[in-house]
Amino acid sequence: MSNFKSTEVVETERELWNTAKIYSITHVAEPLIRCRKLITVCLFGVDEIGKEIGLSKSQINNYRVEAMNRLMQELKILIMDNIIFVKRKQHRTDLEKCLEELKEVENVIDGVSFVTTDQRTNLSMIKINKEHFNLCLDKLREISSS
Repeated sequence: MSNFKSTEVVETERELWNTAKIYSITHVAEPLIRCRKLITVCLFGVDEIGKEIGLSKSQINNYRVEAMNRLMQELKILIMDNIIFVKRKQHRTDLEKCLEELKEVENVIDGVSFVTTDQRTNLSMIKINKEHFNLCLDKLREISSS
């Protein structure tokens, strides 16, 4: 009978480890990989060299701005999904600070781009406010590496 309990405990521990492994992959590793790819799109408008061929400057700028918005949301979800598992008070405090910093970026992110219209062609173009864009991106990169 005692061997049965021992085996049962080992199986339970193994199941817990497998569950934790799956969770860490799907809720931590994969979101961080997506964040890394989004940072690349924020910088270049595409995630791989050559994909920008045939895209207008406005399309590339649009992709960069959209990637920044998605990066912000991905980080928010990542932190909020995982903060409940953090046991150390200092680490929880650090994550709560990251959430506050994300809210600050969210409050000013609209200023990273603006739309202009070419008077000759009447075409609208998305332009990036480089200084503001870079400040927001730097903050998001800092949060993602925290």
